[in-house]
Amino acid sequence: MDYLIRRRTSELESTGYMEIGPGRYTGKHWQDSFIFVWEDAFGMAEGIIAKHLPTYNHFAVNEVPREVGQRIVDEWKGVASALGVVRPDEASRLLHLDLSYGMDMEKEISEHREAISTMLVGLATACTSFYESEDWICILGM
Repeated sequence: MDYLIRRRTSELESTGYMEIGPGRYTGKHWQDSFIFVWEDAFGMAEGIIAKHLPTYNHFAVNEVPREVGQRIVDEWKGVASALGVVRPDEASRLLHLDLSYGMDMEKEISEHREAISTMLVGLATACTSFYESEDWICILGM
């Protein structure tokens, strides 16, 4: 899986990316001020989002207030640190992955711990930066 965070629309190979940006949704997509994460890879971060934002929807526009976003950011950082030392099944629990993913995700985690950790830290860093200038971030789903 591709866990890279892209920062410019010129880096995108398709429209199969989740978009994360500062502020509330303005009706515009593919803005250069946003970051972009391949949809399937973003699944590793979504369980933590849904834990703190129960209305989160992978297929919709999601607006995340600073108070909720800070909890998400903190958990992403904590899980990123833990991924290197916990068993894959424990990592799945920490990531709040849907149990229906099963062993496939545990294998994915085992093989890509470092890339997943790097993505989580990158998401946390970008969102922290967004919250420095805005009270909200938006996550634009598929």
